[in-house]
Amino acid sequence: MDREGNRLYLTPFERRRFLIVAGEYAEPWRTLAEFLTFSGCRISEALAVRASHIDLESNLVAVETLKQRTRGIWRQVPLDSGFVLAVNKRFRLRPLQHLGAGASLLWPIGRTSAYNHIKTIMAAAEIVGPQATPKGLRHTFGTHAMLQGVPITLVKKWMGHARLQTTEIYLDVIGPEERDLARKMWVSTPYQE
Repeated sequence: MDREGNRLYLTPFERRRFLIVAGEYAEPWRTLAEFLTFSGCRISEALAVRASHIDLESNLVAVETLKQRTRGIWRQVPLDSGFVLAVNKRFRLRPLQHLGAGASLLWPIGRTSAYNHIKTIMAAAEIVGPQATPKGLRHTFGTHAMLQGVPITLVKKWMGHARLQTTEIYLDVIGPEERDLARKMWVSTPYQE
């Protein structure tokens, strides 16, 4: 939540709707929107991804963490296997490509243009508020991972956080388990009988 109590992540319903609407867009916008959703990357990190960074056999992407002050800090993020197949079809990747630093970017797009297109897709999906941004997709990834029971240390690693305290913000989400416990707490009230 932000300081005004607004949610910064997409709900599962909004996430699904965003992906459905993004699927109606032409390339490169569709795969970029999906990549941001499935990887939890910052938009600048996604735009720096090259074909050689995707491991087709392991369904992993190597992402350089760009927010930390030191360059050359990489992390591997698991991707949905169906998404990797779609990216492979779109970009005709080869297993274990070694194209080097000169290899072309998957999304040779400027940051502002990419940001604006993601906002356009959010608006088309009728998602409004502070969560309707590329950063909202990043928060959605962290939230979704925590709700699925992924250990916080893995979420920290996948998101490229330097400190565990940064990742702990995703523990504050009210998930299904917490809602179930809250329902049990109110079982004996006159409103529940």
